[in-house]
Amino acid sequence: MGRTPDLSFSGINSALCEACDVHDNITQYNDYYGIDTGGAVDTVVHHNVVTNNGNSTINGGNGINCGACESVEIADNEIGSNGWTRGGAQIQVTTYDGGSSGFSISAQNVAIRRNHLICANCNELGVQVLSDPPHTTIEDNSTNGCTILKGYVLHLTKAEIHRNRQEGVAPLVKTDFSSG
Repeated sequence: MGRTPDLSFSGINSALCEACDVHDNITQYNDYYGIDTGGAVDTVVHHNVVTNNGNSTINGGNGINCGACESVEIADNEIGSNGWTRGGAQIQVTTYDGGSSGFSISAQNVAIRRNHLICANCNELGVQVLSDPPHTTIEDNSTNGCTILKGYVLHLTKAEIHRNRQEGVAPLVKTDFSSG
């Protein structure tokens, strides 16, 4: 995997995959995503190494994209340094996938388990879940180097969230407003 002379959308394109087993891959230096599982159904993404994806043109990117995915498990992956100076999520789940894809399903029954996520700068996010996909489980993950409030950015109700850790928190920039 890796960057090609042309724009490389993702290292592993498992978008719209049904009953797929995506495992034991190394994907890095792609322009948007390391692994794209947008619209995937009944799929497992596990034991992958996903690093350094994203680009300066969009000033962002994600490690694993799971927009509009249904019954997908993302587990036991090493994911880090994805995004760019503006940042990006190591794992991103959105109810609906990007404006150009128009998948007819919405995300539901997503499990994110036992992943190790590393934020390389204060703008990167560990796990980002948006738009409240139903039946989401997030458990036993660890983030390292993410700024406070950026290890887990979750817009959820009625989800199972337990035993996650945020370690090695990056310091916030401190401004001294004292005069003297």
